[in-house]
Amino acid sequence: MKQSQTTRKYRWFLPWQDELEENWLCQMANEGFHLVELKSFGRYYFRCGEPEEAIYRLDYQNSSKKDKNAYLQLFAESGWEYIGARSGWQYFRKNSTLEELGEIFTDTTSKVEKYQRQIGGLIIFIPIYVLLMMNIDYSPKTVIGEILKFLGFVIIVIFIMVSFKLAIRIDRLKKQNIKQ
Repeated sequence: MKQSQTTRKYRWFLPWQDELEENWLCQMANEGFHLVELKSFGRYYFRCGEPEEAIYRLDYQNSSKKDKNAYLQLFAESGWEYIGARSGWQYFRKNSTLEELGEIFTDTTSKVEKYQRQIGGLIIFIPIYVLLMMNIDYSPKTVIGEILKFLGFVIIVIFIMVSFKLAIRIDRLKKQNIKQ
């Protein structure tokens, strides 16, 4: 394989599977695939090269450009390379060492806040989506209109399910924090 060759891989992760995604990206780096770009619908672009120990971390953050510059500067000062963003998720990479765990969140509260930001974005979107679905004119009743209604319902159920799963994740993190 050429050192500078780029390859595309498809992989889909659900919003509460950020740690699974981080582990997959670390495994890819161990195999010589280094993340360089993210696209929608689970498309990842990797530069092919020598295998290396790298740590990938994700943060969910929707911020203004001014705030984002300060946010990225904070990560850069801590040695994190910014890879890119997708759907509010920010992707960072750092070369791994045995002495360093490579965490971007040093406390449970910060992890909880990450998931709360994500739920906040979903909760704002659900009523807007419901209003849009209610205002679409489906007359005359056609197969296409019925399919659109069904798909709209499925999307709302998915958003609610994702919010619920994230709430469970938050609850587990809080319980872990109490035990410590």
